[in-house]
Amino acid sequence: MAILPIIAFSFINSSAQYEYRNISILMRPEKSLSQEQLGMIKWNYQNYFKGRPIPAEVYKKFEKQPPRDRILNENGFELVNVSNAAAGQHETWIALNPTDPDNIIATSNDSRYLIPSGGYKMPAFYTKDGGDTWTESTTPSNFDLYIDTPDNEWDMTIFDPGITFDANGWAYYCYGFTQTVQTGRDQNGIFVCRSKDGGESWEDPKPVVLEKGSGWKPFHDRYTIVADNIESSPNKNNIYVTWRKFIINDGIAFSRSTDAGQTWSDEIILPESGGESGSHSPVPVVAPNGDIYVIYRAGASTKTEAVFQKSTDGGLTWLSKPITAQSVYPAGTIYEGRYIFEDKQNMRVSALPEIAVDCSNGPRKGWIYVVQAGRIYGGGSYGVFLTISKDGGTTWEKKMRIDDAEVRNDMFFPAIAVDPVTGIVAVFYYSSRNDENNQGIDAYMAVSTDGENFNNIRLTPETWYITSQNDVSPQGESNNFYWGDYTSMTAYNGKFYPLFWMPEPTYGNFDDLELFTVKLSLGPLRPENFTAKGEYENPEQINLSWINPTHTIMGSDIGNYTILLSRDGSQIAELESGKTSYTDSGLESGKEYNYQIIIKNQYGESIPISASAYAGGNPVPMMPGNISYIPSANGLNLSWINPSMHVDSSFAGDLVKIQIFVDDELHTDIEYEVSPGADLAKELNLDTERFYKITMKAVTSRAGVEYESQMTEEYIVYAGEPYATFEENFDNSSNIMPSYTDGSWDVVNTAAHSNPSSLHDSPDGDYEEGDFYSMFAPFVISDDKFVLNFYNIANIDGSGTDYATINVSNDFGLTWTEVFRTDETTHPDSFTGKIETSKWVLDKVILEDYIGDTLMVKFNVAANKFRNEDGWYIDDIVMNDEVTGVEDFVIDGSDIKVTPNPVSENAAISWKQFVPSNVEISIFDNLGNKVYTTNGQYYTPGMNSIDINLSTLSSGVYHVLLSSGNNKQMTRLVINK
Repeated sequence: MAILPIIAFSFINSSAQYEYRNISILMRPEKSLSQEQLGMIKWNYQNYFKGRPIPAEVYKKFEKQPPRDRILNENGFELVNVSNAAAGQHETWIALNPTDPDNIIATSNDSRYLIPSGGYKMPAFYTKDGGDTWTESTTPSNFDLYIDTPDNEWDMTIFDPGITFDANGWAYYCYGFTQTVQTGRDQNGIFVCRSKDGGESWEDPKPVVLEKGSGWKPFHDRYTIVADNIESSPNKNNIYVTWRKFIINDGIAFSRSTDAGQTWSDEIILPESGGESGSHSPVPVVAPNGDIYVIYRAGASTKTEAVFQKSTDGGLTWLSKPITAQSVYPAGTIYEGRYIFEDKQNMRVSALPEIAVDCSNGPRKGWIYVVQAGRIYGGGSYGVFLTISKDGGTTWEKKMRIDDAEVRNDMFFPAIAVDPVTGIVAVFYYSSRNDENNQGIDAYMAVSTDGENFNNIRLTPETWYITSQNDVSPQGESNNFYWGDYTSMTAYNGKFYPLFWMPEPTYGNFDDLELFTVKLSLGPLRPENFTAKGEYENPEQINLSWINPTHTIMGSDIGNYTILLSRDGSQIAELESGKTSYTDSGLESGKEYNYQIIIKNQYGESIPISASAYAGGNPVPMMPGNISYIPSANGLNLSWINPSMHVDSSFAGDLVKIQIFVDDELHTDIEYEVSPGADLAKELNLDTERFYKITMKAVTSRAGVEYESQMTEEYIVYAGEPYATFEENFDNSSNIMPSYTDGSWDVVNTAAHSNPSSLHDSPDGDYEEGDFYSMFAPFVISDDKFVLNFYNIANIDGSGTDYATINVSNDFGLTWTEVFRTDETTHPDSFTGKIETSKWVLDKVILEDYIGDTLMVKFNVAANKFRNEDGWYIDDIVMNDEVTGVEDFVIDGSDIKVTPNPVSENAAISWKQFVPSNVEISIFDNLGNKVYTTNGQYYTPGMNSIDINLSTLSSGVYHVLLSSGNNKQMTRLVINK
C-alpha cells in the first residue's frame, strides 16, 4: 500500500487519513539531512552491494550466508528468487496470463527506481516457463510525462503496483506517481502501462486520473487493477481500477477502460464509502458472469470491517449500500492513528481484506472468499479469518479461522487466490508462530480443496527476524516504521504462485528485501532416498532405488502417478505407481552414469532428484589402511590391510596391485596376494640408519584400464635397528645420531653447552610462524636409563601462543605423547630472549613408564607470526637414572596408591606402613621440581591414607614420593582437568 517512508497527516475532512508519500530517508537529497542522516547515507551506499554489518542480536541466531537464487524447502519444493536484487522490494502483485499459463508477471515497489537515478519507473519480473526462471523489465520513465518535475527532482515518488491480464493475453500495469514537495496540493495521478509481449516491454503510461494545476487537489492512493478475461462475460476485456480518493469528493473510487487501457472513464465514488467510513485499500475481482466485486477496509479504530460492493453492469452502477462481509479486531497496537507491531520495531500493520472468486466450472463456481488477518476480540490472539458468500455477496457465512498456529503470535498481510480450473482455494500469510519472542517471521500458506477445510504449509525453511530498526524503514511519524502493507497470489490448474518478500540472506535488513515465489501445486512431493549403485558382480548394471511420496505438495493424497527415470538426460523408463526400484542394464563397466527421477501426476511434476553411479561400482579403490611399520636390520617391515571397497562402498573385487612409494618414488609393486581386505606385510630393503618418507596406493583394473586410489598420508619412518640409548652432544658432525627435521632445525656453532655445537630450531635467525620439529632415531629405554637429561636455552615467547615441547612415541612415530613443555617463563632468570645473555639449564624428563619400550623422541617448536624470538637450543643429551630433587628411591607401586588416578582435584594417597615412623609425602613435576609436600607426621603400622587437594596444580604427569625412615617409594600421578 505504501512505498518507503510515509508521512501521515490527519485532516478534519471526513476524518480520513491522508497518506503523504515520500522516499526513504537513506535516499533523500543530502542537503535536507542532518549530519547523522548523512552518515546513514554514506553507510548505505558504501555497503549497498557489499553486505551490511550484522546486528548483534541477529548475529547470535545466524551465521552469514551468501544470497541464494533458489532455496529448497524441507518438504520438497523450492522458493525461487524472482527479483535476485537486494533492493528494498515490498508490496507485491502478481498475475497469470490466461492465454499462456506459463507466462506470469510479478511486481513490487523497488528502491532502485523510486529515485531520480532510477527514473521513477516500476519493475516487472516476468516468466515464460511457469516460474522456473524470471527476467526483469521496467515501465518507461515517468519524468516530465504527466507530472511536472519539481526543482528538486528528489521531491517525487512512485508506488503501489498492480498487474492484470485481459483475455487477449495483454498485461496492464497500474501504479501511482506524485510530487512530494509539500507546498499547496501536489500533482499526482494513477497510470497504466500496457504490454503485448508478456512483460518483456511496456508502452508509455496512460492516465486513469490526473491531478495537475494550481490549488487544492485530491490525493489518490492504493490502486488495484483487474481485467475481465472471462470468455463468456458480456464485459469481456474491460479493465477496472479501484483506489482510495482523499480530500475532495473522497471515498472508494472506480474507473474503467473499454478500449484496452487507452482511455479511462470518469471516476465513480462507490456509495457510502467516503466521509467517516474509514475506507481504504479497495480490491476488485471479476465473477464468472462478469459481475464486479470490490472489497475494502472500513470501520473505526476498535474494529476493521471487510466491506463488499458489487456491480452487475460493468461498473456503471453499484449497490446503494455496501455489505459488511466480516470484521476483525485490528492487529497490533494503536499509536498516533496507526496500528503497529511493537515486537517488530513498531512496524506498521493494517487488517486489510483480500478477495477472490471461484471462476471454475466446479461445484463452488461463483463462491466469493474474503480473508483478513487480525484478532477475534480486542487484545486476543491473532489469526487468519475467512468468510464465504455463496449467493453473489448478498449474505456471508460466519467467519472461520483457517491458520493452525498453536502459538498465536502476529499474523498479517494475507493474500488469497482461487484456481480458475480446479476451484482450490489458497491463502498466503506471514506468521510469527515459530518465535516465542514474536520477532521472527515465516511465510505460510493455507490450502483447501473443498473451500472450507484448510491445510497449512510452511513455505520458508528458516525464520528471519525483525530485531533492529535497520530491518524496517522509518516513517515521517515518530515511533512508526514501515515494512510493507500487502502481498498477492495467483493460481491456475492446480498450481499456486504466492508472491512475497523477505530479506536475502536472512540476516539482511530492509534494503535486502527480495521477491520470492513458490510454485505450489497438487503435483507430487519429491521421492526420498534416491540412490544409484553399481555392483562388482554385475559390471554392466546399475541398480536404482527410492521411496515414493504419498502426498502432494499441498498435503492432499497423491492419487495415481507415474515415475520417470532418465539417464544422462534421456528418459529410460516410465514406471507405474508404487515401483521403488529399477535395474539399468547394458552399460559399460567402469563408466559413470547420471540418473534423475521425477514423480508426475495430472497436476505437475516433483522436483527432480539426481544420483550417479559407476557400472560395476566406482572403479577407484579406497586406500590401504591400518598401516604400521617396524625398523629392521635390513630396513623396514611394513604391514597394512588391503582395501575391500571402492570409494562408493562397492566391493573391490578388481583390486590388482598395491604400490609402495619411498621418498615419492615408486619402490615396490605388490601384485600377489592382493585380495580385498587381506592383511599384508612387506620387508623393504633400505639403506639403514636413516629416515624415509613412505606413502602407498591401491590399484584396480577394469576393462584393461587401471584406476588408482588416493595416496595415503605420509609416514616418516626409520630404517635400521634401534640404538641402545640416546646420547648426543652435536659436536661431531660426521657421527650425529640419525634424525629427521621438518623445518630449519640444524647444528649450529653460535652457542653450545659443550663446545663447539648445539642443535637449534632456527639457525638463520629468529624462528618463524609454524610447527616444526627434529625427530631422532629410535632407542631402547632400560631400567637404568629412563631419565632424559638435556641442556637447553628456550628463548621462546612466553605469552602462551608459542611453546617448545618434547614428544615421545613407542610405536615408531605413528602416535605421539607430549612429555615436556617449556618457554622463557620456565626459567626466567636464564632464558632472557637473547642468546648473548641467556644461560644453559639442565632439564630432565622421567620416562619410567616406557621402560622396556623402544622410543623415539621429537623436539618441537610451535609459533604464531607475532613476537617471534631467538628459539630453542639443545645440547648434551644423555639417558640415565638420575632424578633431580628426589633422593635415591625404590620404584614400587604396590605399597603406595593414588585414588582416583587420573585425578582432577581431590585425591587420596594410601600406603602400607610396616614400622612406626614419621612419613613425608612429596609431589614432583616432570622437571623434578617439588610442587607439594606434607609435614612429617607419625604413623603406626598398617594401612594409612591422607587426602590432598591438587586444585592449584595444572594438568600433567607428576611423581609421588613417600619417605618413611630409610624406605622411599614412588608412584606416578596424572592430573587431568
